[in-house]
Amino acid sequence: MFAEPWQAQAFALTLNLHESGAFSWPVWAEALSNELARHPGDDGSRYYEHWVAALEGLLAGRALAAPDELVARKSAWAKAYRRTPHGRGDVGFDRRLYRRGPAAATAAAIHHGDDRVAGV
Repeated sequence: MFAEPWQAQAFALTLNLHESGAFSWPVWAEALSNELARHPGDDGSRYYEHWVAALEGLLAGRALAAPDELVARKSAWAKAYRRTPHGRGDVGFDRRLYRRGPAAATAAAIHHGDDRVAGV
């Protein structure tokens, strides 16, 4: 089901946000469907990249995370990921970026520095 750990994290974070009342499942399904429709030529190999983009858009659209906050968190996690041995994205990350909770740090939690997703 998941080719890489960040994909499972993206799925788990989406489920957690849904279960905490951040959005209903039909709202999520519509956001993901709209994102996938924007890329009709995709062969499915980038499905979770689209998943992340849909989640980021939904969070920004619902004011759960500002776009600049998502960019800052992605950048911080990308830097931490690159300087951490064996790709462990937990060393060197500025924890102050979590001051607004996990919903505000979505991008950091879901792909921990994967530039293909982050666009960093």
